[in-house]
Amino acid sequence: MSRRPKDPRNAPRPHNPAEPPLRRPTRIALALLAVLAAFALYANALHNPFLSDDTTIVASSLTVRRPSPAAFAGLWRTHYWAQVDTDGRVYHATSDRNLYRPVTIASYWLNARVAKALRRSQHSAPEYAPQPLDFRLVNVLLHAMAAMAVGLWVRRWTGGVLGAII
Repeated sequence: MSRRPKDPRNAPRPHNPAEPPLRRPTRIALALLAVLAAFALYANALHNPFLSDDTTIVASSLTVRRPSPAAFAGLWRTHYWAQVDTDGRVYHATSDRNLYRPVTIASYWLNARVAKALRRSQHSAPEYAPQPLDFRLVNVLLHAMAAMAVGLWVRRWTGGVLGAII
């Protein structure tokens, strides 16, 4: 039984003696710093109303207002401006059918589904009325996660913490 040679890409990186290895509390602190930076940058937008196409795509969309499994399945087969009701029927909000962004609409659907579940104790209405704060908080968290991912990538690429912070 012969052994395969080790892949040099998986070999541990040599330690830079000028920089001590990061301990777990330091990594957690850097992750929290990224989250705080994202909130600091976007905090002024959290309480803004829906703007521009948000009204059509989020606030008045059947897909978002009544998130259901049939609506989720239907959004993958329709264009960006379409709305899918709880039975899977498609309604066209505009005549423009040249834009296909199912992942974006799926994220709105998921956001609405989670927000509806969290707000269920406050309201007993069967239809969820999208709140801008719900969607903006998710966007800030997504920005924070992206910042953490980029920071980890830069740290691994450069081998240093300073580059990841910058």
